[in-house]
Amino acid sequence: MLYGLPLIKISKSIFHKKIYLFLLIFILALFENVYSESELQYKYITLSEYIHRVIENNPSSKINEQDYKLVQLNHLKELQKYSFNVDLSGSLSYDIEPEGRGAYLSLNAKKIIYDGGKKKILEKEYDLIKTFSNVNLLSQNDTLILTAILYYTDFFYKQEVLDFLNEQFQQQRQFVDKVENTYQKGLRFSTYDYLTSKSELLRLEKDLINQKSNIVKTEIAFRQFGHIYDVEPIKLVLLDINFKPDIITLQKYSLIHNNSLNALRLEEDIQKLKILEKEAEGGLQVDIRSSLGIQGGTNEYTDQTNLIASIALSFTLPLYDGGERRTEILSERIQAVKKYLSIKKTEEDIIKKINELYADYETIEKTIEILQQQLLINEKRLKVSLERLEKGLEDYRAVRESWSDLINTKIELIYNKAISHKILADMAVLSGTKIF
Repeated sequence: MLYGLPLIKISKSIFHKKIYLFLLIFILALFENVYSESELQYKYITLSEYIHRVIENNPSSKINEQDYKLVQLNHLKELQKYSFNVDLSGSLSYDIEPEGRGAYLSLNAKKIIYDGGKKKILEKEYDLIKTFSNVNLLSQNDTLILTAILYYTDFFYKQEVLDFLNEQFQQQRQFVDKVENTYQKGLRFSTYDYLTSKSELLRLEKDLINQKSNIVKTEIAFRQFGHIYDVEPIKLVLLDINFKPDIITLQKYSLIHNNSLNALRLEEDIQKLKILEKEAEGGLQVDIRSSLGIQGGTNEYTDQTNLIASIALSFTLPLYDGGERRTEILSERIQAVKKYLSIKKTEEDIIKKINELYADYETIEKTIEILQQQLLINEKRLKVSLERLEKGLEDYRAVRESWSDLINTKIELIYNKAISHKILADMAVLSGTKIF
């Protein structure tokens, strides 16, 4: 647990933040018993808030955004070649024999007016690249989301277990105090019952200490991945995922809306355009060129200035390149086949993963139903065993067994509920369902 230390200033660098976070949690863990739960002012974080924080602050995600911008700019540069290219050129000259001087200044323009359709292909390719950049970022964000869900679920589960163990420890301590008071008066409880209750309380206290140690490590990882570098104690909000899976719908939806799959499909479309682009490069290209210039010069005989204007069409038609272009086209077609096969493999992998997750989800849901029934039974068992112990009809063995079963069942129930929510979230992300 973390407690407020308002006088501490946090360094802005990531390196210092990580060191600060580790030292802060380590130091506070030593003093975690100073404050009671009621005195703590928690910062509550939902799963959606945590995912948003992870995506907004992840360095890799921002690097990828810049990489995609560079790809788009490089492609845009190819399209800009089709605009009017205008330049200004000039020269100065000096002749020795006969002595004279000259100057020339020219304004030149050039534009491609026909290229076999390559420009239209590049425009389509540019639009696809922009769409691909966005979809691929979503796909990479999905990976971050799945990891964020893992961290959140783990931390939430351990917080729930810690709260439950704290509750049980308080109840057992109250019971042991009652046993001790009664034992000192020589009533009802035997020496064995008294010592056994003390031993069980110490065992539970040891489990509580171990859980607190584990949760400190989990909180460090949770904060680092979520870039949470303040000093407020964190409390995670109950996982409430409004998503009801149906295996047929999941399979169909994932094949349409999965971001990784859609990114691969866009890559295939871009690759097909690259084939057309290479084929268009072997066609006729027509340019229009114009020039407007002023030429002036003097020598011992004349002094004159001339205005020169010209316009011309030029064309280029590749005839033979030794098979280089044909090889390039073949290479692009092979890449297109690889993209297609990659899509098919990814479709199979996604369906397989969806099926596995759904099977696990159904199994865990049935397990949760059984555990809930077991928990109710164990609560009744504990109540009956405590009543019989106080009446002298039972020794502490029955209490210890029923109490231990109750604790173990509750912890297993908390774990299975957390895993159930994680699987739901994983299935939603893989199927492209928007729930966050």
